[in-house]
Amino acid sequence: MLNYFIQNLEKNKKSHLPEFNEESLLKNSTILQNAEEEELIKDMISNYKSKKYRLLFRATRDGDSANKFHSICDNYKNLIILIETIKGFRFGGFTSNKFKGSSHLKLDNNAFLFSLDNKKVYNINAGEYAIYCYGNSGPCFAKRSLYIPNNFFKKCGKTRKAGGPYKFEKDYEINNGEQTFIVKELEIFQVKIEDN
Repeated sequence: MLNYFIQNLEKNKKSHLPEFNEESLLKNSTILQNAEEEELIKDMISNYKSKKYRLLFRATRDGDSANKFHSICDNYKNLIILIETIKGFRFGGFTSNKFKGSSHLKLDNNAFLFSLDNKKVYNINAGEYAIYCYGNSGPCFAKRSLYIPNNFFKKCGKTRKAGGPYKFEKDYEINNGEQTFIVKELEIFQVKIEDN
């Protein structure tokens, strides 16, 4: 009986998600500003022929707690994370892995970070851990290359100096040279990838 209840709860939870659609990210994002920014991200996932998107999480709608992020996003892979700071800087990342788990570093050779303001993509160095799954924080890319804390509308997120797992050329490059930031908006899209 308990297994039946859990299965129906999971099915009901998934049924509240929006459907995947072939619309652009730009149409459903409050952070992306133009088609050029959308293409910067989509081009990095371009080794797949067909892609569809759905918005899983928006902080101003769903809240800024780590628990809420994990309850909505943990079971999904192929995630695009978009961040806008209170200073107006915009950046994010992509992972084909899941953020599920606690205190787990995960490999992902498909992961990358990007700066919309600098129009740059930062690939993961081969063999480096790409993401960090921790129950008390939002989405994190390894070694605090991009770290989102719990209650991220109030607490500082962090980026890192050059020389880490992602190919930053300058210190804190993803955040326009600043180590810390406060989130104004955070959006997480899932990409449905069909390898035709």
